[in-house]
Amino acid sequence: MVLLAVCALLAPAAVVHAQEGPELNPDVPLEYVVKRGDTLWDIAEYFLRDPWLWPELWNANPQVENPHLIFPGEVLYLVWVDGRPRLQREPPEPRNLVRVRPQIRSTPLEAAIPTIPLDEILAFLKGPRVIDSDTYEDAPHIVAFGDNRLLGSDEADAYVRHADEANGYQYAVVRKGQVYRDPDTGKLLGYEAIPVATADIQRFEKVSHARLSESNLEVRELDRLMPQAYSDFRTDFYPHAPTENIEGRIIAVYDGVSQIGQYQIVTLNRGSKHGIEAGHVLRVMQAGEKIRDPKSSRLAPKIQLPDVDAGHLMVFLTYEDLSYGLIMRATRPIHILDKVVNPVPGA
Repeated sequence: MVLLAVCALLAPAAVVHAQEGPELNPDVPLEYVVKRGDTLWDIAEYFLRDPWLWPELWNANPQVENPHLIFPGEVLYLVWVDGRPRLQREPPEPRNLVRVRPQIRSTPLEAAIPTIPLDEILAFLKGPRVIDSDTYEDAPHIVAFGDNRLLGSDEADAYVRHADEANGYQYAVVRKGQVYRDPDTGKLLGYEAIPVATADIQRFEKVSHARLSESNLEVRELDRLMPQAYSDFRTDFYPHAPTENIEGRIIAVYDGVSQIGQYQIVTLNRGSKHGIEAGHVLRVMQAGEKIRDPKSSRLAPKIQLPDVDAGHLMVFLTYEDLSYGLIMRATRPIHILDKVVNPVPGA
């Protein structure tokens, strides 16, 4: 939950102003103190009925690098500019005149609040999530374990062929998982890389010595070593709607549950080549049920009811052919093969 410091004497914004622009939630305050533990989605969702309209509300200063970064302790002010609500760091001036002032920030960028709750995806980010067959086959692999063990676990020694010092000392140990195919075309999109453990190379040789840790599963011979995926993940994205028309599907869910809810990670069959980018908010639609028209004969074909809204997700990591999203809202259970489309304001 977002924690707020509200100036008690200020009237609710929605009552004072006739509103144009993005629709505000009822009774939002005119001042907002950012607290540690907030996320950018929390703030957008608190002020806006449709959080993906955040760019229309936030008064981003183009002279500031990463203008969407917000820090704990900052006070945000809700003002009106030309009849439209704007959220800004500067207190309102007479007649809501907004002046752009140069800002000097000494706070480390890492201290900024995240866009989404990072605790929900950190375990997911430990290993590369999508691999092609050639990359998997060419990756360094485990050939044996110390003390004649058949399997490896935390603190066990492992021996690895083809490890390259140029890729660093720490690797994700992965195993090829399910096949990702486009459900509409059948095209192979890649393979799931199941994170098994972490391997720290102790010494690089033709057969390198590694130490295992953070194991999720027992490590096997022929498991592959791949660079950690943290380098692929950027945190400087913000909630916004796609500018292109997006139509895709959920093709997998992290941890393999059958019914998907809030803060679960899903795989989409759309990626950067389809115009998807980190921060995109997509609407999840559940396929309408197929029923028999009670007026028709028993031999008549079933009819399909309209699709129904099931929630919203935010994309946080993209590849060329697919991407990963975090479910931010779930109004009903979400399932694999549910559709993802552009969000609709007010829907």
